[in-house]
Amino acid sequence: MGTYGLDAVIRAWEQEQLTTEQVIGQILLLLREFEERLCIVERRLELRRERRLERHK
Repeated sequence: MGTYGLDAVIRAWEQEQLTTEQVIGQILLLLREFEERLCIVERRLELRRERRLERHK
């Protein structure tokens, strides 16, 4: 099983297609993906701030 969206994981768990351990694993994978995406957004935001500061000098 690959990484599924949170809704799909919850649905599969409710339908007893996944064990609790599998759900936890899927949630951890989703959390890691979310963290990676958040870091990218934060880096882009920081670059924008730096560019704006350079323009106003």
